[in-house]
Amino acid sequence: MYKKFILKLGIGLTVVFSLYSIFVLNFKMYYMDPEYPMWKEVKDRCLMKSNKVEDIIMLGDSRAKAGFKPTVAKNISAINLSVGGATPIEGYYTLKRYLANNPAPKNLIISYTPTHLSASDGCYFARTVPFDFFENNEYKEVEQLSLKFHTDYILKQHKSYLDYKFPMIYGQHFSDGIMHMRWLKNSVFYKYSKEERGYHWFGVKDKADQLNTEAKETTFIVSKLYDYYFKQLLNITKNKNIKVYFYIMPFNKSSFDAVNKNYVRDYEKYITKLSKPYHMKICNKVFSMPNTSFGDPSHLYHGVDKNTLKILNCIDNETLEKN
Repeated sequence: MYKKFILKLGIGLTVVFSLYSIFVLNFKMYYMDPEYPMWKEVKDRCLMKSNKVEDIIMLGDSRAKAGFKPTVAKNISAINLSVGGATPIEGYYTLKRYLANNPAPKNLIISYTPTHLSASDGCYFARTVPFDFFENNEYKEVEQLSLKFHTDYILKQHKSYLDYKFPMIYGQHFSDGIMHMRWLKNSVFYKYSKEERGYHWFGVKDKADQLNTEAKETTFIVSKLYDYYFKQLLNITKNKNIKVYFYIMPFNKSSFDAVNKNYVRDYEKYITKLSKPYHMKICNKVFSMPNTSFGDPSHLYHGVDKNTLKILNCIDNETLEKN
């Protein structure tokens, strides 16, 4: 009797673990945090084959995601392929995947905040890897290059994308997702992002007068790994004859007043230096919009329409003309 009980218990636990493993590795929309559907929508859009030539593609981080709303651009076909926490690593592979399935756009707008170009950032193992945004060979390439540029944070994490092939690493995500019924919110977020052609909001307050991340930094140091991928990204635009622009998303007024001026200067100097060999037009310098334009200290909310129009004004008008 005792042996039969142990056998049945073992079989039962094996079945439960197998079902759990299949679920957490293949159905992440049901339990991952609300940023996951935004990333999945971008990946799905890039994989969807089309013959349509987009007038504008936006590529960047969460501020670009919340700062450019394609549906505001009347009579212009635009999509926003930005994802929260992204660096040029994600930007490079996103554009590469998109171009493998779609014709080159007329214009590409790139927008990365200073912290997503510096060595201090660290969203790769928080989002890019657990969200299955890359293919295995792409993860391998990133890790190999991180070893080559051995000063970067990916190497310091002492992790690999292979760690995220084990289901138990998602235990906390799974329990939180089930407890908070994330499948309901994630479905809504995915649908909203798709309808808005890649745009999504983050904070939704009427006013944000706190400081963003940059306002707390003193030294801008470019990551060697991000610099490499940024240049690879720009090489694609050069080879495909895509007009490329760099747009700096606004700071809220509180952060703009507090940020270290040398930090801003070094960030702008880096962008300027990078722009020359790749014919990348720089739309603006670091600037501010009122605190009431922001839904949180980093992300536009009420000010997104106005900011979208600023971006459109930077693009050469003749490139927006219909064929």
